[in-house]
Amino acid sequence: MPPRDRKKYERLSEEERSAIIEEMGRSNLSISESLLLLGIPRSTYYNWLRRRGVKLKHVTPVNRLTEPEVERVVERAHEMPDLPARELAWHITDRYGFVSESSVYRILKSRGLILDAPEFPLPAAKEFHTKTGRPNEMWATDFTYIKVIGWGWYYMGGILDDFSRYLICYEVKRDMTGPTASDLVTRAMEITGLVDVPIEDRFTKLLSDNGSGYISETFNTFLTDQGIGHIYARRNHPQTNGKFERMNRTAKERICLVEFRSPGELEEAVAEFVRWYNHVHYHERIGNMHPVDVYMGRREEIQARRKQVKAQTLAMRRLVNLRQAACDEQALTEQLIEI
Repeated sequence: MPPRDRKKYERLSEEERSAIIEEMGRSNLSISESLLLLGIPRSTYYNWLRRRGVKLKHVTPVNRLTEPEVERVVERAHEMPDLPARELAWHITDRYGFVSESSVYRILKSRGLILDAPEFPLPAAKEFHTKTGRPNEMWATDFTYIKVIGWGWYYMGGILDDFSRYLICYEVKRDMTGPTASDLVTRAMEITGLVDVPIEDRFTKLLSDNGSGYISETFNTFLTDQGIGHIYARRNHPQTNGKFERMNRTAKERICLVEFRSPGELEEAVAEFVRWYNHVHYHERIGNMHPVDVYMGRREEIQARRKQVKAQTLAMRRLVNLRQAACDEQALTEQLIEI
């Protein structure tokens, strides 16, 4: 194979390279303009400078976060320490301007504000075999328990919309019998307006485990009378109802931070959790949206707004960083004049 012909700038002597560097320091053109006219790549030019001992300032990437943006990330992280990097990124994006999850993570990690999340392995299929395409097509239900000091064990049970992850209702109960489960479904029907839909037009199905209350004749007769289908999760396989199981885990992580000494205290904490989960929490599985926004059909509007915000933020950030790069280039030119 014949040797590659070296380009003209690769054949320059050391004296010729030095002359070019000195001339560029006196030129009225910018370094970029001069290099373009001479046909010399920027990387080659800066390699010449390094050989002469010139310390080059790192070139700022055009999409790098500005200092005010970095400060805002840190400030909001201190104000809301319970938010993970992912949710903090979307909180900032929806209020101030686009910032990526990876950028937020790097900023928090560099300042020691990231804790490694505990792992909860749940070996199962990646997603439920039955896909939903609209709210109220399928609901999920389950119970979990919590102790109230001096009162004994209480149960938290509710109804979760499968499509939007909207927590329709979540209440404190004394037991998890068939009548109690029926009360929760009735409450969900009232909240969603399903009670006003003719029974023959109802399409909602309910996913539950095989708990005694859910398999009881009382509960299943109630569902039949309401025109609601019933889907049972696979036995000894809680992952089938994984969306509600995960919500229960999130609830306990937030609610069980204190001891409750009365059912009333627990009810207040549960009500606050429902508000947070639906209106504040960014759910990763629904595109980092609030469940209430997906349930109310605002997903496309929010996605369009986020796309616009991202474009505007990146354009602004690019302008700021290009100005900084121009200042850096001017400083380098002045440095060359002094050589």
